[in-house]
Amino acid sequence: MIGNEQILCLRIEMFGSHHREAIAGFVHGPLESARQHALELRNRIDRFQHAAELVLHTQPYQRSTPTI
Repeated sequence: MIGNEQILCLRIEMFGSHHREAIAGFVHGPLESARQHALELRNRIDRFQHAAELVLHTQPYQRSTPTI
């Protein structure tokens, strides 16, 4: 069975090599430090997702209609 720690490591890994230090901190460092890294990453991801949603909602939807 995969624990929450392994799942979190895998999810962090998906966001690229610039988060390797957070993965290393989670795997090798004290648990509290790992939790702090994970919280910071989650906050950054949430801000990025929110910004992406704002962009999607403010862009006009371009739908091409076929001419018959």
